Amino acid sequence: MDVVYQSLLSAGLPVIIVDILCNWYSKLFFAVRWDGELFAYFAVGSGVRQGGCLSPAIFNGFMNLFIIQLKLQGIGCHVLHCF
Repeated sequence: MDVVYQSLLSAGLPVIIVDILCNWYSKLFFAVRWDGELFAYFAVGSGVRQGGCLSPAIFNGFMNLFIIQLKLQGIGCHVLHCF
């Protein structure tokens, strides 16, 4: 998640907001439910919350910066001279 948060800072998001998100996401734990039984919890070290209202915005912010980096390096798909 460090790359995502660095991307959010690079995009101009205030540090306090990024700190809050970092704290919130560092406390993610999930468990697997199989056939009605709940199995051991495990920590999540990467990704965004599934179904979280902020998750699409965080993901999109990261992907936009990722695409910009690809364009700057000339890596990616070009169709009719369009990246």
